[in-house]
Amino acid sequence: MKHISKLKLLSFYVIMIGLTIVVCFALLEFGLARYYQSTESHIAVTTFDPTLGWRLRPGSYSVKPSYTFRHHQVSINEYGLRNRPVSARAASDTKRIVILGDSFTFASAVPNENTFPVILETILSGGGHYEVINAGVRGYGTMRRNLIFLQMATSVKKVTPLWLNNLRHLSLNILCVTRIHTYPENPVKSHV
Repeated sequence: MKHISKLKLLSFYVIMIGLTIVVCFALLEFGLARYYQSTESHIAVTTFDPTLGWRLRPGSYSVKPSYTFRHHQVSINEYGLRNRPVSARAASDTKRIVILGDSFTFASAVPNENTFPVILETILSGGGHYEVINAGVRGYGTMRRNLIFLQMATSVKKVTPLWLNNLRHLSLNILCVTRIHTYPENPVKSHV
């Protein structure tokens, strides 16, 4: 009789330990799934564009990167770029730089104020008047980047291109851009 009750007790402990492990794994699974769930792909709301094929729809989007529980805003301007609204003409003493790139330049995982173009503008503005335009868009290849630059050069006057395929090309771009290129009314006649 004692032997059976020890067997029942042992079975009870094994079942309870097994259930505890299953419950712990289930809690971990759902907790980590909540943590790693990202809404970065929700920005890809696009609208038709006759030149580019598509562009991001202007507006403000709430984004939750996969590495945090916090949300931040991503603002898309009238040109379909992650930037504040851009006027057609800048002040006469303001130099404009357009940073063309991909998802690294677009930087959907960080708040607007922590993107590379905003930080670069802050650094450059210490020595003059600069406006840095973030023209990085996820999914735009070289052809679309060229087209977006031509659109910016014709509608937003006096811009300087800075090409970034990703962050590792930053040093190459800084070394290669030795003078400021401005694009007057006809950007096709200008030489880069």
